[in-house]
Amino acid sequence: MKYPKVLRVETGLMSSQSDEASSDMLDYRVYACVPRWWRRLEELLHLDIYLALRARAAQHRYDIVWAGSEKVGIPLSFIGLRKPLVVVAHHLESPAKAELVRMTGIAKRWAGIGYISNESRDFFVRQIGIPAGRLFQFESAKYLSKVTPTEKTSDGPIISAGVAKRDYATLIKALADLPGYETELLVSSKFGDKLKSNIKINIPEWVCFTDFMPDDELMKHYERARFVIVPLESTTHRGAGINVVLEAAAFGKAVIATKTGGMSTFVKDGETGILVPPYDVEAMRSAIQKLWTQPGLARQMGLAGRCHVEAHFDPVAVNSNITAFLKKIHLASVAPD
Repeated sequence: MKYPKVLRVETGLMSSQSDEASSDMLDYRVYACVPRWWRRLEELLHLDIYLALRARAAQHRYDIVWAGSEKVGIPLSFIGLRKPLVVVAHHLESPAKAELVRMTGIAKRWAGIGYISNESRDFFVRQIGIPAGRLFQFESAKYLSKVTPTEKTSDGPIISAGVAKRDYATLIKALADLPGYETELLVSSKFGDKLKSNIKINIPEWVCFTDFMPDDELMKHYERARFVIVPLESTTHRGAGINVVLEAAAFGKAVIATKTGGMSTFVKDGETGILVPPYDVEAMRSAIQKLWTQPGLARQMGLAGRCHVEAHFDPVAVNSNITAFLKKIHLASVAPD
């Protein structure tokens, strides 16, 4: 069967150089002619309504509409979409969204739901009542085929990266009593995100912040890192921090992460890294000391992390499964009653 024609509706600004960018995609470029007050209203609602309206207008040329987030998937559900709708759910577990989904039953009408973590998958099945057959794994380790981890231990700095839901205050407090533990904080995002609060504590001289860097430069930092830390706020967002974890694991780097959201899907505590409770400075400091003083253990965990993502987050396998899933949806939509 021929691959169905899919309209991808992405809640972001996709690079024109991206492999994903195509004429069959709508993204935030459509907002160039929208009044600023309208965009601010959408930001308050956390919904991309205008983007959904543009997708509805273009749907007749496609077999399936793919919503890259519930921010556009939810409004698409209420505006008369006639084509099968597939939604990648990033944070439907938030109390407000979860209640909306339960009250309206919209998720049960979606042809497919892409989940980020195993915890998210379980949430959809057990709490929303979505049949497991309508769910598919979306997340993959995109750097996996681009790098080959070395067997050697590294004496480079500790690396921490990312912006969303980050708790750098706890990390810095943990590092304050660890002089000489050189650490680079890459507090930036390719999506233009910024930290929502300033870090109002003294920064040790062995901790430095770096500016935004392109992917090729970021990969060099991962390559020379001793290990990687992902400090997170306590959150229901089960996708927070996972891109950094997958990137680190692709390079064979052990990960220390806050045990929140869906992190247990990506970091196997004691095997591929160490999970610590939210806001626990002592636990964070102990984990850092353990991997810093035992480079062989850090290397062992890093290589185990690489094996974990090869087995479960290989982009070739994940994309193949998504392709088969979309073909099945299309076949069901054109089958005679």
